[in-house]
Amino acid sequence: MKHIVMSSVSYKSTTVMIETILHKNFTNAMVWVTENYEKCRKIHDFCNDQKNKEFNDKNGQPQELEDIKLMIKKLASWEHEVITYVKDQDFGVVHVDGKHLKTAKLIPFLEDTKKNVKEYLENLFNVFLDEVEASYEKSLAVLKKPTETLGEFTFFVENLNQAVENAGPLKTQKEKVERMKEILKK
Repeated sequence: MKHIVMSSVSYKSTTVMIETILHKNFTNAMVWVTENYEKCRKIHDFCNDQKNKEFNDKNGQPQELEDIKLMIKKLASWEHEVITYVKDQDFGVVHVDGKHLKTAKLIPFLEDTKKNVKEYLENLFNVFLDEVEASYEKSLAVLKKPTETLGEFTFFVENLNQAVENAGPLKTQKEKVERMKEILKK
């Protein structure tokens, strides 16, 4: 009986038709995944690279503010790409499950990386702010000291000149702190 059914023309043509449809479904799914998911591979690779999670360069030197800004823009762009390209899609009998990849892998990686960049920026900001405050307090302490003798007055004038000279760098540092605050808010 089995032999009779399998040798019928109708069975063979139906089998070929089903195989053709399945092959077409799988091929379309693979093409779609290659065109869309592969655009997000760089995101997956970046977020899985430990040095990128720590957001530090190879020499352990702090990042520049412009590099941090670029990183924040890149992360925002990547988040948009993940939402745009990683989707659920049906191709006949084949279902491509993008939701799992997006919610279980890519979005959490991006969130962790954003959190690490934010923590890095906060730490950098706090260290820099402490340095600026210490420099300011040191200059202020010398200037507040009362002068009773000519030697003390001379020391005061010398420190006043130094404070005037430091005004430019302190202003630059103040601007840098303000830019860091702006980036941190974003």
